[in-house]
Amino acid sequence: HPHEQRILIDVESAERTVHEVANLRRGRVRMGATPSLCEGVLPDALRRFHQTYPDIDLEVQEAGSRVLTRELAQGRLDVALLIVPLHTDDPDIETTPVLRERLVLASRTDSGFPERMDVGDIRDLPLVMFREGYDLRDVTLRACRAAGFEPRLAVEGGEMSAVLRFVEAGLGHAVVPSMVLASRPDLRSTVLENPPLDRVIALAHRSSEALPLASRAFKAELLAHLKTFATGELGSV
Repeated sequence: HPHEQRILIDVESAERTVHEVANLRRGRVRMGATPSLCEGVLPDALRRFHQTYPDIDLEVQEAGSRVLTRELAQGRLDVALLIVPLHTDDPDIETTPVLRERLVLASRTDSGFPERMDVGDIRDLPLVMFREGYDLRDVTLRACRAAGFEPRLAVEGGEMSAVLRFVEAGLGHAVVPSMVLASRPDLRSTVLENPPLDRVIALAHRSSEALPLASRAFKAELLAHLKTFATGELGSV
């Protein structure tokens, strides 16, 4: 009977879980993250996890939120850090908002830009723009259009690391999450206001399947790590 088979599987998985909890020494976490998170918050989180669980293998897939959502739905990833709201109607994807990221204007340090600007003030600036399908592209274009203008694009088509390198080379400015600039001494950030720009990062996984133990441990460590970003932490999203 299917019912009996289901119970057997549950007992087996419960026994395996108990065994793994006793020594969470082995395991694998297949995780996905967007390029800006790989550049920003993720390296420290992975280091912290690796120190606690040195024998658990981490597989990281870097991709945009749409691709990561599809990979999750098809069972090729256990967890993903991505941008919400999701572009999917799959009811099986469960998301936990974990961080609100402030978006800033990145410029060369020698540009002499002010600490704060209105979105309308970037009307005449040459922008380095992300490729089609990249959520930061959508956010930037929407904000500019809401302020009544089409932005001037100097270069377009890059992913996060390319966009930052182009800004460093003096090709233009870019709207990016503030966290990615921590490791870029040649770049400075200008806070954008009227309206302020931000985006919400969520931890996603399939709700219909029990999260593997190693992935549950990763989720717990990641949430603990993100709590250290006091200013960006989400109260009630």
